[in-house]
Amino acid sequence: MTNVRNINLNRLSIFVSVVEAGSLSEAARRTGLAKSVISTHLSRLEAEVGAALLLRNPRHFGLTVAGRQFFEACTAILRQVDEAVTALDRENLDIRGLLRVTTSVDFGATVVTPVLVSLINQFPSLKVDLIASDQIVDLVGEGIDVAIRLGWPRDSSHTAALLGSFAQWLVAPPSWSDRLARVQRPQHLADWPFIELSILRGPRTGLSPAPIRRFSRCGSTTVFRYRRQVRSAQPSWPVAGSRCSRITR
Repeated sequence: MTNVRNINLNRLSIFVSVVEAGSLSEAARRTGLAKSVISTHLSRLEAEVGAALLLRNPRHFGLTVAGRQFFEACTAILRQVDEAVTALDRENLDIRGLLRVTTSVDFGATVVTPVLVSLINQFPSLKVDLIASDQIVDLVGEGIDVAIRLGWPRDSSHTAALLGSFAQWLVAPPSWSDRLARVQRPQHLADWPFIELSILRGPRTGLSPAPIRRFSRCGSTTVFRYRRQVRSAQPSWPVAGSRCSRITR
């Protein structure tokens, strides 16, 4: 008895193509395979199933009784495979289920939320759970699918992709306009009181053991130590505060 695991199923498609084409030459044209390759596949298929499928002569070929039955069965099998793949494609296009996303509060409100609204409008079967937090979330423990963050990634086993770039601005309250007018270089800010946003981490080194600011321009970098008066994990401090701070946009 023939073991189906010993049959190269790709040859079923070649066999059906030959029968439907009516000749090896036409089958070769349709499939892009050489006639000798097709002939080899047919011979090996007959050996695998243990029956003669085709009656060949130099000009024509025909189906044996077994070949006719096998052709009808192969046609049905290939049609079912095609229907299964088509159904799978439709399933992939119809995104459904629960998507858990985490991001920072401000960025979530201004950027991520509009994108998620557009996504669920496009895929009504999709449900979204947005966790907005300025603290680092345990992705595995919290069952998070996607985390969108600003900054430099820590060493992690998670897969990361760059979505865009951001700039950091040094800001001060409007009431300090007279003092700002006297600032000519970064070092002039060394004695000013700063609010440090503790959730922001520097590249590679994490939070600096001492408050340090780096300014880069035209390939030149200036480094100075600043006076940290307030340290907060809430981004609303720089907006409402009366000190200098760094914000990300």
